Amino acid sequence: ILTTAAVSIERCHHVSRRSHAFNHPFLENNPIQYLPLAFIASASIAMNIPFFFNTTLCDDGSITLSAFGQAPGYTVFLWIRLITIKFVPLLLVVIVNSILIVLIIRSNLKSQTSSEVERTKIRISAMLVSISAVYVSCHVMEPFTYSAIYGVINGADQVHNEAHMTLMAITNILELFSMTCNFVFYCIFYKPFQATLGHMFKRCSSQTSTNGLGEA
Repeated sequence: ILTTAAVSIERCHHVSRRSHAFNHPFLENNPIQYLPLAFIASASIAMNIPFFFNTTLCDDGSITLSAFGQAPGYTVFLWIRLITIKFVPLLLVVIVNSILIVLIIRSNLKSQTSSEVERTKIRISAMLVSISAVYVSCHVMEPFTYSAIYGVINGADQVHNEAHMTLMAITNILELFSMTCNFVFYCIFYKPFQATLGHMFKRCSSQTSTNGLGEA
């Protein structure tokens, strides 16, 4: 979500400047521009380490919160993580992509005969908006499956019951679905991806036909 938010801001910045997206890459030969990616990677690692220690396996095979998972400090961490890593970035993605949609519409209305670079920039921005929309829709429920947060909302005795585990399974399926949709959007909006994919399938088909003739 942090990466999606960062790319959304980058797209919005370039479209608002009406600059050529490929002449101003997100990562140029300036080491300072790598800092956002380094921050995203570090934050992702740091914010997920506690999840390795929040549950324990009982003798009967059931899962329960560990002493660490029941500590007040862990609950505070979950709420901080929920706000800073989930709600704020999701809200930022919604706001920035809404602005991006308005900018794309205005750009299309102002320039009826745009260049190929301009049309490519608009296609990439539309692809990002589509990816972001599906991402937000499929991830908005996931934070509420956290054990401590689910316990606050539904009661501590309801954590890891059948309803909770079912909700976790549904949110995991939705997350996987949103990632799968990325491939579809790449195929729809990005012509170089279409060309590479078509070439790959043609080569695989050619190799299969050659192997079949050899076996015959």
